[in-house]
Amino acid sequence: MPEVVRRLVLSVYEEYYRRITTQKEKTEYVLSPNKQKQNSLKKRILVYHIQGLGFGGTEKALQSIANILCDNFDVYFLTSEEGPLKTRRAFINKKVRILILNYKYKETSYPFYISGMNPHIKDVISSYNIDLIITADSGYTQYPINTIRKIPIVMINVFGSPTLQKNIKLSLFISKTVRLHAERYVGIRREHSVVYLPLPIPPPLAKKRAVEIRDALSIPSDSFVFGRIGRSSDDIFDPIGLEAFKKIIKKHTNVYYLIMSPPLILRKIIEKEKIPHVYFLDPSSDEIDIWGFHYAINCLAHFRKDGETYGMNITESMSVGNPIITHKSKIWNAHLEYLDVDFSRIADPDDVNMYENYMEEYITIFSKEKIKWAHMQNKARQKANNLFLQKEYASKILPLISKLLP
Repeated sequence: MPEVVRRLVLSVYEEYYRRITTQKEKTEYVLSPNKQKQNSLKKRILVYHIQGLGFGGTEKALQSIANILCDNFDVYFLTSEEGPLKTRRAFINKKVRILILNYKYKETSYPFYISGMNPHIKDVISSYNIDLIITADSGYTQYPINTIRKIPIVMINVFGSPTLQKNIKLSLFISKTVRLHAERYVGIRREHSVVYLPLPIPPPLAKKRAVEIRDALSIPSDSFVFGRIGRSSDDIFDPIGLEAFKKIIKKHTNVYYLIMSPPLILRKIIEKEKIPHVYFLDPSSDEIDIWGFHYAINCLAHFRKDGETYGMNITESMSVGNPIITHKSKIWNAHLEYLDVDFSRIADPDDVNMYENYMEEYITIFSKEKIKWAHMQNKARQKANNLFLQKEYASKILPLISKLLP
């Protein structure tokens, strides 16, 4: 389909659904509390996500963005009660005002209309005199963003879905791969930028938590530990890492695999085949557990069937100095953008033997070439510091956002 035709179809599609969802609002609109008097002279930013208090990469990124912006702006964070309220609330800076919304249900197809939103996002915008909205999604202008037309919107685009909504003044793509995907449909646009997501700062006691994790599992301090962390979904499970480890464990008795948030299918494989030295950690929304995991391992042995559009789990592990083993995917490969041969190894899709060889290489370097291993750790840390630290993120987005504010 020619580019001009694609853009026209997309524009008509968005406008059609905007009208449908706006019509629905007339029958299900719920008023929020009375207007608040604004005393601050700062510009007001609303960060919105229906599951904004979750601990997935997108949600954590929005929480970090709110923390970054709250020194320069009045920041409001609108989200539902879904998610680990206590631990994620504690992560968000106290300067950020968290606004909890309720709703009846969310439709499962585009535009994902939310029924009974209370307070409605439009009332929040009016009540707090919001100047700009920041949200994160696949990229489509789904509900309720597709009904907001008068104030500028910044879209954190995580899956490269295209949009032509005119008041989305800035699209921040989380990787070059994601940007290229969107621009296949809408063409190269000046409001498009690639800004990698910011990394949270590890809690002070994370290294202590790492020792506790190893001790609780009776993993010796001198052993080599591979690790994997990610969503516990069977549909994204790739057996490449586990199949490679099954070969490794036959040759090495002092090697382990620590897997945080394992999918059910992986648990069943371990139980059925009785694979030794594989340990599980339950999912956690607490940063001390997440960073404790990264400090407890020696190498992130990453696997995910559909690959990564960014890979926050990888960047977190890099930032503590863990070399990386991963694989190419037939779907997303954004993680390959920032992985260098200095500290990472990348297997071909489904190539268990290649993955195993990389595991073997890392074990050998760790045990026999301490200086080389330390060099690899430093390279991983340096790359993460150069690309993903919050101060780096702030230096890039603050000027972009300031240009959009009236």
